Amino acid sequence: MGVYRRGVVWYCDYIEKGVRVKRATSAISKREALLEEAKIREFMHSAPAPTDMVLSDAIHRCYKERWAVKKAGMTMLSRTLAIVGILGNLQLHKIDEVQVNKLSNSLRDQGLSPATLNRYRAYLRTVLNVAWKEWKVINRVPVIKNTPESLKRFKVYSTEEEEKLLLASNLSFMRDLVILLVDTGMRLGEALAITNKDIDFDRNIIVLGSEITKSEKSRSVPMTKRVREMLSPMAGISGRVPVFNVNKDAVERAWLKVKREAGYEDSDGMVLHALRHTYASRLVQAGVELYTVKELLGHSTFKMTERYAHLNPVKLQAAVAVLERHKGERHES
Repeated sequence: MGVYRRGVVWYCDYIEKGVRVKRATSAISKREALLEEAKIREFMHSAPAPTDMVLSDAIHRCYKERWAVKKAGMTMLSRTLAIVGILGNLQLHKIDEVQVNKLSNSLRDQGLSPATLNRYRAYLRTVLNVAWKEWKVINRVPVIKNTPESLKRFKVYSTEEEEKLLLASNLSFMRDLVILLVDTGMRLGEALAITNKDIDFDRNIIVLGSEITKSEKSRSVPMTKRVREMLSPMAGISGRVPVFNVNKDAVERAWLKVKREAGYEDSDGMVLHALRHTYASRLVQAGVELYTVKELLGHSTFKMTERYAHLNPVKLQAAVAVLERHKGERHES
């Protein structure tokens, strides 16, 4: 215990009044980490005694103050209330590492993926952090670690598979939707939300507003030639008209028919979202920088985009070549 570094992050880890305090700091040196630890200790001494606020009250307050304005607000509320069903309506100061492990084990037993399990943990962490830092109704937050998420290979459609799917798309809207998804990397929800007003034919882009993107940040996506041709009938239409006047359920039902017609009914991983992976993979394989791919996909963090790094071995080989040249120059000198 004490101050230590793991990777580039400095942590402080100590016992305070019989309670273990372990948290990451914002320090970039041991000296700064020690100063931050001292501030945390000072706060712990001056912090008020924990109140009797229970988990369900904290969740509803967090929803009103933070989540209600988010598109996924109701999902965040329902998932955190599900935590109450697992742990019980505990007082916040009674939620410790033992309770966190109980939650993780229960969710894991339900067969949830590591990614989904981590979302539950993140929502609980948010509630507790707000209760600690802003509401000051607890004086510590338990350590809540994430489960490593699998980086197994995701489905990427070959050109042949793409052609078969397009030929099997008897419904015109499905053919257009497949083209849009594989040529722009949009999420399904984003594609179904765009209207004629979001298409800028002069600049050859589709503008996705913050109200429809998952990250809640606007982004622009360039149109390929076939996307532009497919959307050309939308030019000059007055008012605001959706490009696809269907909902997700109708699309999912139509996709099952497309897969069946194409002979892929029993193929694992052949989901609509794989069209987004295909778009990203083709960009990386064509030599597009990962940062640009991140912006086109609308990823909130670079970690998501890094999953595609292995698809451009030429870049990796070039990096090694630079290192080898550097070694040679050092030996010569």
